[in-house]
Amino acid sequence: MPEAGPALDVVDKGRITPGQEVTWVLPSDGIQLLNEVEPHRPGEFAATIADVRHLGETTLATLRLQEWPLALLSISVAGADQRRLVTGATIVVGLDLAKVHVMPRHIRP
Repeated sequence: MPEAGPALDVVDKGRITPGQEVTWVLPSDGIQLLNEVEPHRPGEFAATIADVRHLGETTLATLRLQEWPLALLSISVAGADQRRLVTGATIVVGLDLAKVHVMPRHIRP
């Protein structure tokens, strides 16, 4: 398993120092739940569904990327994709890495 996560090209606004932990923010149109058995293209990742909460017409889920287990995706899903979300299942997620924004993570004392 790689020690570092994926490398991203992001716009440098001078707010993040080298080595600083960041939080990724990805708009919902940059995330796709794919009908694939395993990832085949850049930006596709195998993920394990760590947690699911069905809230009527919307489902909240946490996905753990298998290649980088510390990378968690929190998503909300509506429609037919809700039925695919079962805790412990494996799913392939497509991420449009060009849409990722990074925000510095501040450590609280």
